Amino acid sequence: STNLGGAIAEHVDPQQAWLIEVDAQGQERVFSYQDLRDQAAKIAGFLQQQGLPNGARVGVMGLNSAEYLLAYYGIMQAGYCAVPIGFKLAVETIHYIVRDAHVQTVLCDKEFAHLLPVGVAQITLSSLLATVSQSKASSGVVTQQPGDAATILYTSGSTGVPKGVPLNHGGYVWALQKMRVNGGEFFQTSQAKVLCAAPLSHMNALFLSKLVTSYGGTLVLLKKFTAQSFLQACQDYRCQVVTAVPTMLAMALRALEESPTHYDFSSVLSVAMGSSPITDELHRSVSALFPNATVNNNWGTTETGPAVFGPHPDGVTRPSLSLGHPLTDVEVRLGKDNDVEGELWVRSRAVMPGYLNRDDETAKALYEGWYKTGDVMR
Repeated sequence: STNLGGAIAEHVDPQQAWLIEVDAQGQERVFSYQDLRDQAAKIAGFLQQQGLPNGARVGVMGLNSAEYLLAYYGIMQAGYCAVPIGFKLAVETIHYIVRDAHVQTVLCDKEFAHLLPVGVAQITLSSLLATVSQSKASSGVVTQQPGDAATILYTSGSTGVPKGVPLNHGGYVWALQKMRVNGGEFFQTSQAKVLCAAPLSHMNALFLSKLVTSYGGTLVLLKKFTAQSFLQACQDYRCQVVTAVPTMLAMALRALEESPTHYDFSSVLSVAMGSSPITDELHRSVSALFPNATVNNNWGTTETGPAVFGPHPDGVTRPSLSLGHPLTDVEVRLGKDNDVEGELWVRSRAVMPGYLNRDDETAKALYEGWYKTGDVMR
């Protein structure tokens, strides 16, 4: 597909579970790959009927849910650009993102609608499937050029206002292909159940959802993370792959210390941590919690995407805290001249073209296509 919204596994049973949404009480909703195709096409058709121009920016703000992901795929399939917005952000930051990205419509959980600027068009996420039920499905996934923006993600804003990062269709279809080819250490089978608890407004969970969907796996999605729900879902759904930011796994380990409970995690074959630093102690504790799993430290930024490091081409075992080996067609170096230790620079097809409306910040971050990450590595 030339459109990231159309990057859906083709050789998969249409009735296979694509998504299992699990709420705080353990109640589930299951959606098949056929449901994904049907509902995303209806959402795309509904949005096109709103008269939005090609390339219009459409926001998504809410808890993790089936509707969130279906809306995400539908927005892109319709030829629009999705703008995920974190509902935990300060109100002034949410208003800034809506203005900065020129968001025209926001698909939003009703409980967070009051956080949006007055006058911005809203569509309620929780009733989205009922809203589009009578809509005519789009005639097909809109063809996109490689440089067209599929998504605009915003950085955390930990140092000043957040910066918009356009993710292009061409770069991210390429990134999915790279991760699929190198997915042997991550997915064990195409039907793997993959546990996801991080917020979909962040790169980590959003890219994972796309990867699972392109691979033909089943995403077990927690609407909201708690240590208990995370541990319970991992056991109950016999997940083969577990993904989380280190803080979540540390919270799960702490919960087990405070209230020892026996769980059966023998099904888990791969654990992927990323998005923040990992200690040797946490790596050892997670490895002990999932005794049959390979535990990997993954790296990626909003600006580079996650398709940077992977397994060693000769099958060499990855050291415990290593990020892996650079993927084919990904260039990495340590600053301009260093070859032992220095600031990691990355150049690939998935690296952002530049920050949205921030030429000054783009000039600081990019050099001849290289993204200067700010992370010191050796």
